[in-house]
Amino acid sequence: MLRELLGYVGPDAAIEPPFIVITVRRSRLAGVFVNFGAVFLDPARITIGEQAQLGPYVQLLTADHPRDDDTRAAGPESAQPINKRPVKKAPVSGEANSCDFVTDV
Repeated sequence: MLRELLGYVGPDAAIEPPFIVITVRRSRLAGVFVNFGAVFLDPARITIGEQAQLGPYVQLLTADHPRDDDTRAAGPESAQPINKRPVKKAPVSGEANSCDFVTDV
């Protein structure tokens, strides 16, 4: 069912319910853990790479609108993609390998 809603869900992805998605099947989730209460609004693509862990009630919202009142009242809406990919860090002595995430906007 998740693949039908999101477009692509990797075999190692885990999503805890409840999960709300307002979508047009553009998202791609690789080996990701999404904790409960997540909201994905994806008129533009949301891509989450391997080893990502998203906390409870995270909201990934790609929709955007003009900041100017008059332009916004006219109704145009746009969307910006979210692309989270891992960046490997060298392990610190005595620590396990770790990874940070960067966002490409």
